[in-house]
Order: sequence, then C-alpha cells, then structure tokens
Amino acid sequence: MGDFSAKEEGLQREKLEYVRVVFNKMDADGSGYLDPSELGVVAKELGSEFSADEMQAIFNMLDDDGNGQISFEEFAKWWFGATVINTSFS
Repeated sequence: MGDFSAKEEGLQREKLEYVRVVFNKMDADGSGYLDPSELGVVAKELGSEFSADEMQAIFNMLDDDGNGQISFEEFAKWWFGATVINTSFS
C-alpha cells in the first residue's frame, strides 16, 4: 500500500505542477492572477466562442472571493473539477 500512496502523491504533484505551468502561460502580465481578458484569450485558444457577457459570467463564477482576479487556487479548483461552470445560459 505504501508504494501505491507514494505513486499517487507523485502523480498529484505532477498534475499540480502542470496546472501551474498552464496558469502561468495564461497569466500574460505575470501578475499571478488571471483577469477577464486573459481568461478570454485562453477560452479562444481552446476553441470556445463565448460572448463577452458569457465570458464575464464564467469569470465571475471562478472568482470565488470577488476580487476581480482569478488566483491560481481558484483556477486549480476549476481545472480539477471542483468548480462546475454552467454554460447553458438559458
């Protein structure tokens, strides 16, 4: 069991490091946070065509503390599925 736990811990660390690399790439100004325009660029790069209003709604859902920026922690929660975004807008 100990060997499995160590492998699982290593895998989780690798996933977190990968998410950090992705986040840093998106953080064009190097502020340590994503702003709405940076999130919009990412969505476009991933092939998503959201309206400006939809992107703002998505940003607001990810911005847990309401400070107008998405921290790494907020982004990671979404990336790993802890924050679900409703994109139906109906």
